[in-house]
Amino acid sequence: MSSWPVWKYEPLEEAGAGNAVAGEASEEEDSEEEDDEGVGNSVEEDSGSEDSDSIMLEELIRSNQFERVLAEEREAVEKDRLQRHLGAPASARASGAPFSVALSGGGIRAAAFQTGVLWRLAEEGCLKDVEHISAVSGGSWAAMGFASHVVRAGQPEAGRSLDAWYLNTVAKTISRMVHNAPYLARDLGKDPFSFPDDGSSTLPRAFDIPILMGTLASSLLVRPFFHTALYLLPLTELVDIFFGAQMRELLCWPFTWAKNWDGWPIRNLCRIPVCIFLCASASALVLRAVGVCKPFRRPGSTGWLCVKASFSLLTRVAASMVGLLVIIGVTAFMETWAYSTKGVRREVCERYILNASQRLVCHDTPLMSSVPWYNKSGFLKYYRERAASNASGLVPPGWEFIHPNYTAAAAWNTALTYMYGGPTVMRSLVDSLFLAALATLSCLLLLTLVCAPLYPQNFLQVLNLAGPIMVLSIVCSAVQWRVFGPITGQRLLSFEWLPFDNASWHTIYTASLVTTMATLPFYYFLRGNAHRFYRRSLRLAFFADGRQLTWGEIRRSCYCPSILVSATVTDYVSPGEKLPINPICFSPLHFGGSSLGFVKMAPGSNVAKAMAMSGAAPDAVALARVQHLRSRFWLEVLGIGVGQHIQFDTARSRQWALLQRLFTRRGEEAPEIVYRLPSVLLFEVVYGLLLLSEGTMHQLRQCVTGRVIFYHGIALAVTMVALSFFAFLPQLDFLLHSAVIRTIHQVTGYYHRGRSPPSLLYVTDGMVEDNTGVMDLLRRRCQRILLIYAGGDVKDEFKFLRKIVEAAAAAKIASIYDLEDPRNDIGVAVDRYRQHTDKRFLQLGILYGWDGPPELRKAGRLLILKIHLPLRLQDMPAQPLLTEAEVRGEDGADMSPRAWETNLPLPGKRARDLSGCCCDCCHKCGWKCGSMFPFPPTGMQFLTPQVTSSLCRLGHCVSEGVTEVLRAPFQEARVSECQAVQAALPHRPRPCRPGGQADSLRA
Repeated sequence: MSSWPVWKYEPLEEAGAGNAVAGEASEEEDSEEEDDEGVGNSVEEDSGSEDSDSIMLEELIRSNQFERVLAEEREAVEKDRLQRHLGAPASARASGAPFSVALSGGGIRAAAFQTGVLWRLAEEGCLKDVEHISAVSGGSWAAMGFASHVVRAGQPEAGRSLDAWYLNTVAKTISRMVHNAPYLARDLGKDPFSFPDDGSSTLPRAFDIPILMGTLASSLLVRPFFHTALYLLPLTELVDIFFGAQMRELLCWPFTWAKNWDGWPIRNLCRIPVCIFLCASASALVLRAVGVCKPFRRPGSTGWLCVKASFSLLTRVAASMVGLLVIIGVTAFMETWAYSTKGVRREVCERYILNASQRLVCHDTPLMSSVPWYNKSGFLKYYRERAASNASGLVPPGWEFIHPNYTAAAAWNTALTYMYGGPTVMRSLVDSLFLAALATLSCLLLLTLVCAPLYPQNFLQVLNLAGPIMVLSIVCSAVQWRVFGPITGQRLLSFEWLPFDNASWHTIYTASLVTTMATLPFYYFLRGNAHRFYRRSLRLAFFADGRQLTWGEIRRSCYCPSILVSATVTDYVSPGEKLPINPICFSPLHFGGSSLGFVKMAPGSNVAKAMAMSGAAPDAVALARVQHLRSRFWLEVLGIGVGQHIQFDTARSRQWALLQRLFTRRGEEAPEIVYRLPSVLLFEVVYGLLLLSEGTMHQLRQCVTGRVIFYHGIALAVTMVALSFFAFLPQLDFLLHSAVIRTIHQVTGYYHRGRSPPSLLYVTDGMVEDNTGVMDLLRRRCQRILLIYAGGDVKDEFKFLRKIVEAAAAAKIASIYDLEDPRNDIGVAVDRYRQHTDKRFLQLGILYGWDGPPELRKAGRLLILKIHLPLRLQDMPAQPLLTEAEVRGEDGADMSPRAWETNLPLPGKRARDLSGCCCDCCHKCGWKCGSMFPFPPTGMQFLTPQVTSSLCRLGHCVSEGVTEVLRAPFQEARVSECQAVQAALPHRPRPCRPGGQADSLRA
C-alpha cells in the first residue's frame, strides 16, 4: 500500500481548491426556494472581481483535473488491453472494436438478468473486448461479483484460451449468485443446519433470518436511543431551566388573567421565544428585501455564500422558536386541562408549595428573576389561606364560583383520586388515549415497513401521517414529565415504574450524559450497523469465496475491465444549483465527480463499501423526494438508511494518504477518527458542562453557579451549530464531521453550499441521479456502449432514455439521435421498438462534443438491451437451476429441451408464472408474492434461487444477436442522409464530407 502514488495535481493544491465547503439549499418547500433565489444578491460589488477570478480559476482547474483523470484511465485501459492480449493466440484476440457495458439498477432482478447477458458475451468471446463496466445500484452487484471472480482466478492457465477462461469465470459468478439467493437470508429449503464451505457465511442458513431481524431491530433502536440521549433529554432540561418555573406557575396560577394581567405567567413564558422569532424573521426579510434591490452577484463568491448561509440560519432559528412555542403551549395546555377537569389542580399545587422538601431548589426561579415563582406577592399567601380554610371547613378564597358545583360526587371523585395513587389518576384517560394512539401508529408503521418491498407507498403515507404526531407527542410527554412531575408526581406515559422524583431524574439524566460522552467518538460506527450488515451480505453472496476485495486488486488485474460504480452525494449543493444531488463515480484509480472534483483511490479501499452505497435503496426512496422534509427526517430518526459517509478532502489528500498508510492495519475507518477528533472534543466539552451543571445544582445546591455552567454549555453548542452554516470557510470545515451537527442539518433540510464540497460526504444510491450508468461512459466518450437495462419499465415507456438524452444535452457532453433519420425525435425510435413483434434491442447514435469543430466531434453508438419476455419465450417452462457445467457448455451437461422436460423442478409451471418469494418451496406451494416474472418488484430483494436462475437464463436468451452488432465495423452516416438533412435546413448547408458523419449529425 505504501507504494501507491499520492495525488499529485499540483495546480489544484496551488489554487487551494477542493477544501471543505458548506452551504445551504433548503428545498423543503417551493416558497423557500423562491426566498433562496432572492437572497445573496445583497453582496456589494467592490470585492467581486477577486471572488469572480477565484471562482473562474477553480472551475478551470476542476475541468483540467477531470481531463487528467480521463487521460489516466485511458492509459490504464490501454495498458491492460495490451497485457491481456499479449501472447494470446490470434483466434483469442479481439475480433472487433472495444466496447463498454452499462449495468442499470434494479436490485437483485437486475443483477441476475445482467449476469445472463455477461454469459452471452463470454460465450461469444466478447468479454475480452470490454473496456469499461459502468454499474449503478443492483448492476454493481453483478459487476463486482464478476470482478471478484476475475481477480481470484488470477490468469489463464497455460494452453487455455482466454475466451474459455472468461466463460469459466462467468459460470462461477452465476453459480454463486443462484446458490446464495436470496442474499439477505438464504433459502432455508437447502440444508438449513449444515455449515457452508463456500464462504457464504460462518453459520448455517437457519441463522440468517434471526440475524436479519436482529440487525433490523438494533438499527431501529440504536438511533432513537442516541437521539434521546443527544437531543431529547438536554432539550427537556433546557426547557425546564429556561421556562419550567413559568410553566409551573401557570399550572398553579390562582387568579384570572383579566384581574392580574401584569403578572400573568404566559406573558413572561413567551417573551424570549417571541422576541427571538421576531428578530430572526425580520433579519431574514431584510436580507431578502435588500437582495432583491441589489444587482445579481455571481453565485459562489464569499459574500454571496455568507448571505445565503445567514438567511438559512435565520429561517431555521425562527422555525425552531415556533417549534419551541408549540412544545411549551401544548405541554402547558394538556397539563392544565388534565388537572382542571376534576378540580384537583389547586390541591396538587398546594401540596407542592407548602411542602418545602418537595420543591426544586434551583429550578423554580424564573430566568430573569431572583425570586422563586411561588414567593411572589399574593401567590404564597393565597395557598396558605386556602390550606387554613380547608382545615376549618370554610370555602377556600377564590373558590366561590365553584362552591355551588362542589357536591358530594365531586368530593367522592377527589377522595378516589387520592385513594388510588394521588392526582395522577386524573390523567389516566388522557394517557390511555395517547398510548392507544401511539400503539396504533407504531403497529401501522411496523406493518407497512415489513410490506414496504411490495407496497412502498403505503409505508410513506403512514410515515408522513404518524411522524409529526409521534415526535410531537414524545417530546411533549418528556417535557411534561420533567416540568410538572415535581408538582404532580405523574408517571411518564402512565408507566407504573416511571413515577417522577428528583432522584430518578438526576440518575437518568446523568447516566445519559455519561453514556453520550463515552459513545460520541464511536457514533458514526454505531449508526452504520445497517450499512455493515448490508455490505457483508452482498460480499458473502456475490464475491468469490466471500472474501474482501480491494480496488488495488482490481487495478492490478489486467483481465478485469475498468469498473465504474455510480452513486450520489446528497448533502452538497454547488453554487447556482437548487438540488443537493451530485453524481459520484468510484473507479480503481479515482473517485469523485465533475461537480465535486476527484481524489486518488487508495488501493486498500473496500470495494464492497462502494457497492453497498451504490445500492442504498432505502436512502434513494427518501432522498429522491428531496423537497419533502419528512422523508429525510425519518431516514435519520429510524436509522434505516444504508448509505455511508466517506472522506473527501481534495486539498489535504497528501495528509489523507499518509493517515491511510499509518492506519493500514486498523481498518479504513481508523483515519477518519482523526478527522473527527476536533469536533468530537468540542461536543465532549458541551456535554461535560451539562453534566457538571447537573451535579452542581443537584448535589452541591449551588444554583447560580450551576446555571452559569449550563448557560456556557448551551452557548458553546449553539455557537458551533451556527458556525457550521458557514463551513464553506476552510477554518470551519471540521464542524461538519460532528455527528450532532450532521443530524441537525439532516432533519432541518439543510444542505451545504460552497465552491467546493465538504471534506465529509454522504453517499447513497446512484439511482437518485442516473439509474443506467450511461452518463459515466458518455463522459469518457466511449464509442460503443451496451446498456443492459433491467429497471421496472414494464410498459416500454423508456423514461430512462429521455432522462439520459436530457442529461447529456444539459451537460453538453453528447447528442443522442435516431440512426435511421437524425431528424426524428427519440420517441420515433422507441415506437419502432414497441411495434416490433420480437423486439431485441434498440440502437441509437451518439455525437460527442457540443458546438465544437467538426474534426473534434466523435460519433458513437448506444445499444439498449432491455429486460423483457419475448413472445417466443412466453410458454417456456420453469427450468432447473443453472450450474457451472451448463454455463460452460460442457459435454456432460445435457441442455436439450427434452432433458429439461424430464427434470423440471416445477412440473406444469411456466417461467412467467413465477413471482418473488423467499424460498423455492413457495413456488411448489403455489404462493405468490408481488408481480410476476420477469418483473418482480425492485424492492423485493428475497428472490428465490429459481427466479434468480430464470432471470439469468432470460438475459442469455434475449441477448442473442447483440454480439454481431458489437463486432460489426463502425459505419458512418450515409451521404444521402446528410444531404436529406441539409436540404431541409432553411440556411445554407455545409458541404458533406465523405461519409457525411459529422455534418449530418450536427445538422
